[in-house]
Amino acid sequence: GKHSNDELQQILAGKNVGTSLKIGEDAFILSGRTTPSDLELELQLMCASLTDPGYREEALWQFRKALPTMAQQLKHSPAGPQTEIESWMHGGDPRYTLPPVEKLGTYTIADAKKWLTPELEKGFVELSIVGDFDADTLIPALLNTFGALPKRATAPAALDAARKVKFPNAPASKTFTYDSKIPQGIASVYWKTDGMRGNTTEVRRLNILADIYGDRLRKEIREKLGASYSPDAGFSGSDALSGFGYLVGQSVGKPEDIERLGTVMRELADGLAKEGATEDEFDRAKKPILSNLEKSLRDNSFWLGTVMSQCQEDPKRLDLSRNRDSDYKSITLKEVNALAKKHFGSANAIHVAIKPAS
Repeated sequence: GKHSNDELQQILAGKNVGTSLKIGEDAFILSGRTTPSDLELELQLMCASLTDPGYREEALWQFRKALPTMAQQLKHSPAGPQTEIESWMHGGDPRYTLPPVEKLGTYTIADAKKWLTPELEKGFVELSIVGDFDADTLIPALLNTFGALPKRATAPAALDAARKVKFPNAPASKTFTYDSKIPQGIASVYWKTDGMRGNTTEVRRLNILADIYGDRLRKEIREKLGASYSPDAGFSGSDALSGFGYLVGQSVGKPEDIERLGTVMRELADGLAKEGATEDEFDRAKKPILSNLEKSLRDNSFWLGTVMSQCQEDPKRLDLSRNRDSDYKSITLKEVNALAKKHFGSANAIHVAIKPAS
């Protein structure tokens, strides 16, 4: 708060430092990138973001200035209904959608301070550092920065009630609309699964199942509706919510094709549930994952986001990371097909369509 953004740019000129504050599902995430020579300065900058954050009226003014443009984009593109879908998929939970733009425009600096200050000043901190650094240099720098912060919470808040949301009951179907003359819609079909929290081994198998399903989708939809269609499939799971996850098939398409796209997605999933995947499909989904495991070991984002993330709160994550390669290699077609039978099927399908209103 002591220095404006322009002043910081001058002070830090020639230095490779910077910070970013993001909002996760159950935590604020303060991150930064730097070089070994600027590491201590980066730590100082991050600590200053906690102890002396800059709540600037000019930032609020820029935010409010952007609201009319954002409102138009949400009104006239599929992005608007997609925010509504997120809330609907979480049982109408308002945390998973945007407030009306008119409401966003009423928030003040005082509102931001009231929300952020308790966590920035006293909230539990878990610190992860990965990359090329010398431990003998790093430890004193940590003691002089994060180690010198005033006393904080020694454990994260439990948030037990906040971790519970209700997935829509299946089977279900819902259509969301937006105002546009552009003939474009989106078809999606969801199937509930368990989430990521405490479920790493099954999540790895669900990812392989999603790849197999996605491969079938691309072949079938392009054959029936044309090469211009690029459907996709995936698994998405929450690491913060209790038991919240899903498999999904999705494709952009012409409004008149949306219902047909949804039907094809459901029927292909029905086939996997009843007959399972073939050995060839399984091998084609698994082999690229195995080949990427070693590459990921040379990627800082893997170490930071997968291995180190929340490992102080949940040390079991370290063992799961150590066993990652052997676990992936042990996955069998029988396991993947059992998950297809468990989760896929028309009775478990939730159809969601986005279409222009006119």
